[in-house]
Amino acid sequence: MDFLLLAPNYHRIVLEVDGSTHYTDNAGDPSPSRYAVNTALDRDLQLRGYTAYRFGAAELLDDRKPTPMLTHFFQRMFAKHGVVT
Repeated sequence: MDFLLLAPNYHRIVLEVDGSTHYTDNAGDPSPSRYAVNTALDRDLQLRGYTAYRFGAAELLDDRKPTPMLTHFFQRMFAKHGVVT
């Protein structure tokens, strides 16, 4: 888990940033087994009552601050989970 947000009404929100280590082996080759481990961890979080949102690292490599995608995402996420900004 990269970030944990505690929202109103006991909502637990996990933000995950998936770099290449989430889906490649140590040599940088695609690894279905590494990916399977990460998706299993994601399911476990959700079964424990967390809401998980995943981002690909490439989505966050924009020099603009903040990226329009992130602004839009957080506005929608906060509205969904009752967070007043």
